[in-house]
Amino acid sequence: MDNPGAQPLQQEHRNLQNLYDSLKPLIWRLYVDEANNPNRNGTLTAFAVGPGLLMTCAHGDWLNYKQLQITAKCLNKNGTFNGSVVARKVNCDMVIVRIRGEGVEEMEVARFGSGKLEVGETIMAFGHPWHLFASGMVGHNVYPCVDNPEFDLNDKVTCRKYLHDSLPEPPICRIMAHVWNRDIFNWARDDPTDMRNLSFEKNLLANCPIIHAAGMICGPGSSGAPVFNVKGELVGMHVYGIKSFEVCIHVTALRAFLENYLLRSGGGGSGGNASSSKGSASRQKRGRHR
Repeated sequence: MDNPGAQPLQQEHRNLQNLYDSLKPLIWRLYVDEANNPNRNGTLTAFAVGPGLLMTCAHGDWLNYKQLQITAKCLNKNGTFNGSVVARKVNCDMVIVRIRGEGVEEMEVARFGSGKLEVGETIMAFGHPWHLFASGMVGHNVYPCVDNPEFDLNDKVTCRKYLHDSLPEPPICRIMAHVWNRDIFNWARDDPTDMRNLSFEKNLLANCPIIHAAGMICGPGSSGAPVFNVKGELVGMHVYGIKSFEVCIHVTALRAFLENYLLRSGGGGSGGNASSSKGSASRQKRGRHR
């Protein structure tokens, strides 16, 4: 006898499989290495944001490689493509790579969503953790995300200077300084078992909006993985796993970075996929900094 209660779950699984299949053309693997130095190399996840343009994360040492070589491979294309970094926003952990080769002008690109997410909403990160390529990592949003939170790409306040207050009311969205702030840095400094060098995290923009997620269980190699809602819209980019949570850059910051690059490079705007912002939401509640 069939179990009626299992039918919604089976339908959800089918929907996620369909979502996974539809997103494959957008997902790329980047192999980065330093010429003539076999000990300096690594892999990243990237995703297509425009003709010949891939976006990924900036953390790790790879941007400092001398004679950096980038090789890109799409999940549904034969062959590889050479790439080069054309834009970087290290204090927001974002990089744009341009690839060259036949057919890149016709490549499928991500459809940018609004970024509004409710608590418990299903999201999927698509990446390559631990060299387990093409992994669809399903999780849930654990804190509300508003559409288009206020964000200034040229802000100067970093997490190093951010003092996280006990706010009188919850913020309208999570920001990077809720993850990295002076309290966290002081705790790490005073903990003799914590050997991390947090210089990169200290220089991240405090007010960069993020998605606070759980359940995706990403790992090394999935940094730069795009995060989608169940409609297949890009809502973020995975950058960190901390304890049992995952931290993803919110699509508002990704869109601002891409549009800034396109304007500077003469691209004339972001086209139909990375649609322009719809206007600022209420001002993000911030902690004190000095």
